[in-house]
Formats: sequence, C-alpha cells, structure tokens
Amino acid sequence: MDVYIKVKSKRTKFILSFISSIVYLLGYSIIMESGNFSVYFISYIHYKQEWVDMQFGNLMRPIIILFLSVFSPLSGIMENLVGPRLALLSSAIVIEIALIFFFIQRNLWIFYVLSLILGLGCGLSAQIVVKNCCLYYPKKKGFISACIMSLGALIGSSYTLLGEKIINPDREEVIDKDIYPYYSQKISERSKYFFLFGMLINPIATSLSILLFYKYDPSCENEEADKVDKKVEDIKGPLLEGAKEEEIKNNEIKTPSNDAEEGEKKNISNSNNKSNTKQNI
Repeated sequence: MDVYIKVKSKRTKFILSFISSIVYLLGYSIIMESGNFSVYFISYIHYKQEWVDMQFGNLMRPIIILFLSVFSPLSGIMENLVGPRLALLSSAIVIEIALIFFFIQRNLWIFYVLSLILGLGCGLSAQIVVKNCCLYYPKKKGFISACIMSLGALIGSSYTLLGEKIINPDREEVIDKDIYPYYSQKISERSKYFFLFGMLINPIATSLSILLFYKYDPSCENEEADKVDKKVEDIKGPLLEGAKEEEIKNNEIKTPSNDAEEGEKKNISNSNNKSNTKQNI
C-alpha cells in the first residue's frame, strides 16, 4: 500500500512511525492486559457452567503469550508477502473477531480457543512497528525499542486501573461457595465491557497506526547524504571564489614589480650596449 502523505525527510518519517507504534500499542496493550481480568471473565462463565471457578482463568494469559510467541515469525512472512500495513490490518481483523466472540460467549472451552486466536492475531503483527522504527537509526535501536516498550507498559497499566474502576469499583471480595470461588453476578457481567472497549479501541488504534506508518526506505539514506554533500558544496563554493579572488589580487600586486624588474633589466642591457659601442669606436 502506498503512503497517503508524501514525506521525504528521514526525520519526519521516523517521528510519524514512532507515533504510529505508540498508537498501535493502544490496541495491543488491551490484549496483553486482558489476562489481569480473567478472574472476572471466569466468574461470568460460572453462572452458565457452575463447576467453573476462578482458577481456570489463570490459563488465559499463558495461552495468549504462548501462541503469540509461536506465531510471531508469521509477522515477518506477512510483511514480506503483503506489506506491513496489510499485515497490521490482518492482525486487527483477527483480534476484532476474537473480541466480538469473547463478548457474546459463556463457555470455558470457547474461552480458551478465543485466547488462542488472540495470540495468533498479536503474532501476525508482532514487532513490525518496533522493528521499522529501529531501522531508521540502527545505532540507537536499543534506546528506541526501550522507549516504545516503556510507553506500551504505561498504557497497559492505565488499562488495568481503568478496568478495575469499571468492573469492580467497590473492591468487592469473591464469594466462596463450597469449593468454587467467584465474584458476584453484578460484577462478573460488567467484565464484558472490557471486551466492548477493546472492540472499539482496536480498529481506531490500528487505522491511525496504518495511516502514520512509514516503512523504512534505504534510499532516504542516499537522499540525506546528497543533502550533506550539497551543503558542503554550498559552503565550499564561496570559499573557493574568495580564494580565487585573493589569488587574482596577489597576481595584480605582483605584476607591477615584475614589470619594473623587466624595465631595469632593459635599461642595464641598453647601457651595456652603449658602453660596448663606445669601446669599439
């Protein structure tokens, strides 16, 4: 896919791509932080399947991370096949489908399958935006990736605080009925709003990220080098002109003295000729 706004400056492309990566993390962090609310999701399922307790929710995050790691190589394959923008779009579609079914389902096994699909969706776009930013300044890739990941962790933390305020604002404790602890039905039903929020923020964040994304182009390095050479030539030009002017002035100063020396030589030779003629006479 072609870029929407033509930008030639390497620095401008990097800044826009860096912003693109941060915007992308707005949607990506929702998936990674969803495991923190698995106890509420499982409590919601409990009212459909009473034998389910909160311990079953502990597998959600490991499943997402496992399949994200397994399918991460697909992000590079997708980027080479269809380009980075379509890879990000494909990832967003898979994640959006999983979030929609999370919102409507109440079955433990479907819950695990959807966790797997979330891991797959994240794997399709893993590290594309971060890698692209690092390519602009490879000598500073450690600093760039650290900045992006730190901001992503900050976004994830804000989602955790926001989710707790929405789902369980009064900090209610679990209900321990026999051996199956769970949250009250009022709180567990609020957990669906987390997926609804993800369904809204994921397409918005992905669309903005794709719009601001500028794939690294090695030709921009040549353009920067040409600009530097042109500046050097612009600086050298006046200096060379000044040097030529000084050389011309020096030649003009030296010319009269040379003419005088040549005149003296002519006078001496004339006097010598006259003396020689007198002697001959």
